Formats: sequence, C-alpha cells, structure tokens
Amino acid sequence: MKIPRFLLSAIGLCSAMGVVHGAIAAEAWPTKPITVIVGYPAGGSNDIVGRIVAKGLTERLGVQAVVDNRTGAAGSIGAEAAARAKPDGYTLYMMSSAQALAPSIRKGLNYDPVASYDPIALAVSTTYVLAVNPKDKATNVRELIDEAKARPGQMKYASSGIGAGIHLTSERFKSLAGLDIVHVPYRGDTPMITDLMGGHVQMAFIPIPGARSYVTSGALRGLAVTSDTRISALPDVPTFEESGGPKGLNMSAWWGLVAPAGTPKDVLDKIEGATVQTLKSEEVQRQFAELAFEPGSLTREDFRRFIAEDKEKFAEIIRASNIKVE
Repeated sequence: MKIPRFLLSAIGLCSAMGVVHGAIAAEAWPTKPITVIVGYPAGGSNDIVGRIVAKGLTERLGVQAVVDNRTGAAGSIGAEAAARAKPDGYTLYMMSSAQALAPSIRKGLNYDPVASYDPIALAVSTTYVLAVNPKDKATNVRELIDEAKARPGQMKYASSGIGAGIHLTSERFKSLAGLDIVHVPYRGDTPMITDLMGGHVQMAFIPIPGARSYVTSGALRGLAVTSDTRISALPDVPTFEESGGPKGLNMSAWWGLVAPAGTPKDVLDKIEGATVQTLKSEEVQRQFAELAFEPGSLTREDFRRFIAEDKEKFAEIIRASNIKVE
C-alpha cells in the first residue's frame, strides 16, 4: 500500500519533534529536587558520605539534593527502593561495599549490585588495619603469624559480626597465612575494640576511621593496613607485604554513587561531572581526610568493574570459608 506523501511528512515531523523534545528535556535536566537514598541511619559512614555528596550536587546542579534514609534489612530496603526507582536521574543511591557482599549472605534479594544500577562515581574508600593489644609481643604481621602457628586453635580474632566485611577480611587473612584461629563475633565495632584492648581477643581488623585514634594514642598497636600502599591517616603503619604478611590481602570498605539501571547517559554525565567536582573540592578533601577516608578516582566503567570484582571476591571468600549467616 502506498502511503500518501503528506502522511509521510507528518510522520517525519513527529519523529523530528520527538528527537528535539528529548534533546531539550535532557538539556533542561535537572528541573526538580534529587533524592539520594541512603540505606542506613543518620550519623553513620553511609549517611555522612551521602550528605557530603548531596550537598555538592545541590551546589553544582542548581536544584536541591536531599538524603532519604531508607533503613532496615542491613541496607537492603534502601538498595531495593533505589533499584525500583524511575531511571530519570532524580533518584540516586549511595551504595557501599556491603551491597556487593549482600548477595552472598542474604537470600531473596530484589536487586543485584551490578545489574540493577548504573555506576556514577566511587566517592571514598577506607582500608582495615590489623590491630593487636600493645602488650602482645608481636610487633609485625610475621611475628603474629609465627605466634598463632605456635598456638594452633588458641588465639582469637574479633569481628563486628558474622558475614561483615571485617569477618571476611579476617577469614581471607586466616586462609592466606594458613592459620588455625578462632572467630569471636561482636555486635559492632565498639565492643570488639573494647575486648581487644582488654586482652579478651588477640587481634582484629578494624576500619581505619574507627581505629586511627586508638593506634595513634598507643591504646592499640597497628601491625599493617590492607592496602597496596600506606594510608595517609596512619602513615607509620606498614602494608601487609612490608610487615612480613601474605600477599593478596587487598580488602577495603567503600561508598559510591549509583543510579537505577537505564538512566540516560547524558544525565549520568551531568551527575558524574558534578560528583567528581565535589570530590575534588578542597573543602570535601579536607572533610574526608578528617574522617580518614580516601577519595575515589574511578571512571564509571572502572567503578562498574570494581563492584563486580568485589562481589565475586566476597562470594569466593564465603564459599572457601563456608560462612553461614543465620
């Protein structure tokens, strides 16, 4: 059937108008407030990083960026809400390494840390420091390993809970060093640190923001950090390799901004630009330094690979260690 010329012209005009409308809409974005979902309560690391980034987006995008604390189910409620949100750039999510870990320890999740989101920028990360009581005779990782091997099944390591990042880091160390040490889980970092200082457990991997004051004051002895290079917050604490420890213990906690999967590329470009400017600002660099956080510097695709690699690394540790979370 031959389509009349006037109808073809009308179809072409409508298509052109649609393209123009889409271009104008993208160019105009944002035109209303942006919500940054944080899956944890106010005052914690997720919330602090989320609010710093949201403030930067407000200043650079010209609309209000507001933090929405969607708490519960170890962060899964917020993660699922963000995954289901309309992919228009008006709902963002402050993801953490806990979400890369979640699929390996929680059943029935309604999100995937890789497939459900479009990465925007890695905001910050922090490594762990292996700490011991200052009364312990070990002054480096090699000596601690030798001590543990001389006392198989007797030395205890603390964690902030079964399946937590600290637990997985400890299990990786235990495996790489070939140690027989006993896990003592606590409900959070504070009681874990208290018992380490009291001599009830012999070692613990502690996130640097929580460990820095104890290590610098001498209340705990920092043997090594779980990063490839030394950390500015604890410059005198060596890396694992420098301290005689095993290679391959590169573990960290991190926080990064993502959007629901399917968000338009030009919108992601704008958000990424504003986020990177925020992370590079002197004020934010100073804030993160005070918190012992290391600013991120990954591209969007590098961040996507980073999340996928962390997800697989956590899954491998859990399989190898046979960790069961009730």
